[in-house]
Amino acid sequence: MSILKKGLLLLITVILCIGIMIGTSGCDESTDQQQATQTETLVQQMIDTLGMPAITHFQTLRTLKMIYEKCDIADLITYDYIQNQYDGKFTYLGEAISYPIPYGTEYTNPEYIPTNICSTVTLPQRDPDGTYKAPNVAATWVLLIDPSTGVANPFYEESNITCSPFKLPRAEIEPCSIPANY
Repeated sequence: MSILKKGLLLLITVILCIGIMIGTSGCDESTDQQQATQTETLVQQMIDTLGMPAITHFQTLRTLKMIYEKCDIADLITYDYIQNQYDGKFTYLGEAISYPIPYGTEYTNPEYIPTNICSTVTLPQRDPDGTYKAPNVAATWVLLIDPSTGVANPFYEESNITCSPFKLPRAEIEPCSIPANY
């Protein structure tokens, strides 16, 4: 059987499945639920037809695991900067403890499961570091170390922060923001 005939047969099967699902759906099922069920059926057919990618080294997951572990180092000192939008130079903010934390990160789950409903509720899952990350939050918290006292204090910034485990080259830094001990 040619690829064209197989594709046409698959398309007809999908259309029939959708028609059957629509025809047999109960009156209580919402349009969103119908679409979710139909989409799930199509995705399963795609997986059955194409198969899953042949991932064998799991490098993306391995890299993410390494990042989480590096971020968990208790005495990690980082160097934080804000990049000038006009000339690309960095303004040095200072040394900080660990990596910046997006302002929208939650320590506790910001959602809950209502006890008086019977339907399934999807809740956010805690990240491996124990926090809940909010999407699309530009502001950031940084524990900057005060150079005069050596004490770390929270610093709030709404610009994008560049954070590095090593100092950036002096040539990339705004000269007026470089301290004598840089």
